[in-house]
Order: sequence, then C-alpha cells, then structure tokens
Amino acid sequence: MPSFLSCELICLVSPTDLPMTGCSPVFAMQHVAGVPPVLMRRGLVGKDPSMTRTLCSPGPSQPREKRPEDVALGLYHRLTALGRALGHGIQQRASSTAKTWWDRYEEFVGLNEVREAQGNVTEAEKVFMVARGLVREAREDVEAQQAKLKEVRDRLDRISREDNRYLELATQEHRMLQVGTSGGSPSSPGQGP
Repeated sequence: MPSFLSCELICLVSPTDLPMTGCSPVFAMQHVAGVPPVLMRRGLVGKDPSMTRTLCSPGPSQPREKRPEDVALGLYHRLTALGRALGHGIQQRASSTAKTWWDRYEEFVGLNEVREAQGNVTEAEKVFMVARGLVREAREDVEAQQAKLKEVRDRLDRISREDNRYLELATQEHRMLQVGTSGGSPSSPGQGP
C-alpha cells in the first residue's frame, strides 16, 4: 500500500493562464495536477486569491497492481486453508456416518448383548477369584491347625500318662480341637491331615 507523503505545491496562477475558462482556479488546478478535491485547500495566507496550496501524493492515484507471484501465493494460501477446512468437515461427516452404521451393525448382529454378557462374566470372575482366595486362606489355616494338632498328638504318644507334661499336652490338644470346631472346620482326634 503506498504511503502518502505530504508535499506542498504552490502555484501562482492567474485566471487567464488556465486552459479551462469559466472555472475557478482551484478546480482548474485540480484538473491539471490530477489531485482529488479533498486534498486541495485555498489560500496560503489569504492575501493573494490566485495562490493555491495543494497536498499531493507521489505516484498514481489508483492502487498499484499486485505482482502475479503475490496473487498466486495469496491464492495458494487461501486454497490451502479452504482445503484443510473442507477436509476436516468431510472427515467428521464420514466418521460420524461410519460410526452410525457400525452401531447399527453391532445392534443387528447382537454384539451389544455379547459385550454385556462378557462384562457380566468378567464381574463374576472377579467375585470368584475373591472367593477362591478366601477358600485358599481358610485351607491354609486348617492345614496349619492340623499340622500343630498332629505334632501335639505325636508328642502325647511318646510321653507316658504319668508324666506332668502329658496333662499339659492333652489340655493343649483339647483347646486346639475347640478352636477348630468353633471355626467351622470339623476335626476329630483320630483324623490325620
């Protein structure tokens, strides 16, 4: 865009020197210099009516034409942006259409029910694994109690009934059996592991 520079054109014009007779000196000056009427002002100091001050700009009054390279580059950038926006819109529409058709297909084939059943199986499997862990812990506790009970019984078999430790071991065996039966695991003195 051309920048307007202010320059002063001071003309001493007499009404007889103007080629356009019957016109004011300002109008004639505008016509000769090619300056739009907005840029003209009359009178320098107001003393001489034939003196005129004019503000002018360098170069032609029409906007300068762009070079073909600039026009092509601008067009390229606009088309690229337009293509990107258009491609994005098409991609979104295609994606939503494909998703809609895929959802209809899944509903028709029954994949939604399969997915729901699969989720139920997964939940049941989690519950089963928790229960299995509890059973494993209970079995380990029972096996530990049975091992202790067996150890106490082996010691009772090696000690004579007149020994003082026999009474202590018999009491210990009785307590272990009470804990075993109150815990819900049936244990009898004659059963092994």
